[in-house]
Amino acid sequence: THKYTEKDQRPVLGPDEKSDKSELPTSKISLVMKTQKDS
Repeated sequence: THKYTEKDQRPVLGPDEKSDKSELPTSKISLVMKTQKDS
C-alpha cells in the first residue's frame, strides 16, 4: 500500500521504506518509478 507523507510528498513502500532509509530521496523516487514501470 502506498502512503503519502507531508514531509516528502512522494509514495513510500511500507516494507521497502526501511531499506531506502540509507539511500538518497532521488534513489527512493527512482525505485518507486521502476517498481510502477515493472508492474
